[in-house]
Amino acid sequence: MRNILSISKKAVTYFFIILFIYAAVSKLADFENFRVQVAQSPLLSAYATFIAYTTVIGELVIALMLCFQKTKRLGLYLFLGMMSAFTVYIYLILNYSPFVPCSCGGILEKMGWTEHLWFNIVITLLATAMVLDNNLNKRTILLITGTLLVSSAIVVLLFISSEHIMKTENPFTRRFLPHPVTDPKGVILPFNSYYIAGATDEHIYLGNHTAPLHGLKLNSNADITDTLLLQMDHLKNHSLTTAKWNITNDSLILHDSNLGLFYSGSLQDRVIQKIINLPPNSYSSAVPLTTGKIVLRLFNSKKNNVTLGILNTKSGTIITKEGLLDEEGQPQDLFSNDGILLYSNHLNKVIYVYYYKNKSLVLEQDLSHREVLKTIDTISRPNFTIAYLEQKKQLKMSEKPVFVNKAAATSGNYLFILSERMGRNERRQMYSEADIIDVYDLRDLTYSHSFYLHRFNKTSVTELSAHGEYLFGIGDKTFTVSKFRKSVYE
Repeated sequence: MRNILSISKKAVTYFFIILFIYAAVSKLADFENFRVQVAQSPLLSAYATFIAYTTVIGELVIALMLCFQKTKRLGLYLFLGMMSAFTVYIYLILNYSPFVPCSCGGILEKMGWTEHLWFNIVITLLATAMVLDNNLNKRTILLITGTLLVSSAIVVLLFISSEHIMKTENPFTRRFLPHPVTDPKGVILPFNSYYIAGATDEHIYLGNHTAPLHGLKLNSNADITDTLLLQMDHLKNHSLTTAKWNITNDSLILHDSNLGLFYSGSLQDRVIQKIINLPPNSYSSAVPLTTGKIVLRLFNSKKNNVTLGILNTKSGTIITKEGLLDEEGQPQDLFSNDGILLYSNHLNKVIYVYYYKNKSLVLEQDLSHREVLKTIDTISRPNFTIAYLEQKKQLKMSEKPVFVNKAAATSGNYLFILSERMGRNERRQMYSEADIIDVYDLRDLTYSHSFYLHRFNKTSVTELSAHGEYLFGIGDKTFTVSKFRKSVYE
């Protein structure tokens, strides 16, 4: 009987050794993949590199300690601690994680998360029995209890700390949700001059930069269902050069920043009439807010800078918020403060996303209560300087700029930003197959997650828009529609 018990103990010890060696070697065989998988953990993303190395080294060291009689007992305590940590981690994944990630190497690749949880529980109980063997006393029980509590507490604290870092102090580490949007449905457009003018619950509308009165009407399957041709009063008096549509429900605003003209009409009669005339080149972007009000990105020629203002189309007055886009210690020129102007109908917020730095502004409709949303990118100021060309009387960038936020859209409670820059612990290959969309929660101004937007016709997206449960994209001569699997209003 004693021989059988002795052999059983040795067999269990050898099993522990083989288990950890196998787990460590399988991770080392494809360590980069393992580190990327840890980075996608919804609990430990911020500590991916540290945890990846610590786990592999720890498993090998503990396996080695179990091989020698002098270090075997300490090795059993460490084995018990690591297994209990793994068990708590899987329990948190299954019960408190917003999503269940893919496997992270080793035996986990061969079984599901629930099965692995029960496997870990059995191994933890077996390790506890091994520690208690011939040592059933108060001191041993206290050490076991302390080991279980400390290892569990470490995992919980790492989880809490990682969540704080990911949401508010993110060092450019993305957390990719598995398939949050459907694969895009797309259509090849006849020209590369189309842009997204707006959307309703049933249709999407595209305007055309080179044919300012012409547009397309599409459905949620990316099928072109109709062409649009607007009629405008005093057509012969104006030659539109930078005209752009903004469609909300059935109403349409057409404006031309070069001419300073604003036209209004409806999609039903497709006839637009002039409502206001501003000085030419006084603004560079316009987004309708509510009836009769439009938020403008205004150009200040004296300061060579841009700011925001509210245009009242009934009175023709503009309330300007000077310095609204400026930041202390940052360049204050029209290039450095250039960005994307958006309006969230869901939250009634004006959003301004800077092109060249990791900032976005969230404001009330009257441009008050300025809040800053910091994105996860690490570029906090533009990477270029501005030179003034005396002969041409113009400003010019000293070098090719790095786009931090290339395109943006908003729907529900979220802001979607298209980024071309690679974060930490990411696969370079994906950047040739998909576009990267970073998602931010506008309610608490924090990073939420990222996802891959797979390309249609191998074409990268250059413009984004969103409406309800749909995300739209324009890329060269392509238009795509993707549907959120999880509602953006949740």
